[in-house]
Amino acid sequence: MRKISYWTAVLLIACLTVLTPLTVSAQSGNITCESMLGQYQYCPADTQNEVRLTTQTSSTSCTKDYSWGYDYRGIWVDRGCRAEFAYGRSSGGGKGGLIAAGILGAIFLGVAAGSSKSRNSGGGGNVDPQKMDTYNQGYRYGGQDWDQGIPPNYRSHNNHYTSQYESDFASGYDDGYHHRSHK
Repeated sequence: MRKISYWTAVLLIACLTVLTPLTVSAQSGNITCESMLGQYQYCPADTQNEVRLTTQTSSTSCTKDYSWGYDYRGIWVDRGCRAEFAYGRSSGGGKGGLIAAGILGAIFLGVAAGSSKSRNSGGGGNVDPQKMDTYNQGYRYGGQDWDQGIPPNYRSHNNHYTSQYESDFASGYDDGYHHRSHK
């Protein structure tokens, strides 16, 4: 079984090396992200840490690192900012395609090796919307506490999460607080 998985991964790496340069240029896009009623909103997108505001659609000012920002996972808006954003890289190929193929190949190789050890590892790959909402809420409160000069303490907002989702809120809070503190 291992030889089949190994050779399957090798074949996938070879195919990806050839095909990836053809698809790398599709790593960009546009998204509208809106802060409704002045509330924090996170819009997931593969930004590749490259984002620019293209069209502001709110009357409220959109100021980078104050009312909008981004990380590699998406774009956030707050304080009434509503806008259209362009994200990602629009050109690629060459060595970038080969690097991407190598990374994807390594992932496939790891999956193949892992699946040969155990087929029943559990998990379904579906993201629990409540976990994501709780994380986003923690992120917003972390950013707000930083803006107000409040020392970090996610537990001061314990009425905004249940014990089941405490770690999600805490992670979001930490990310939101430290995102602002490193600006």
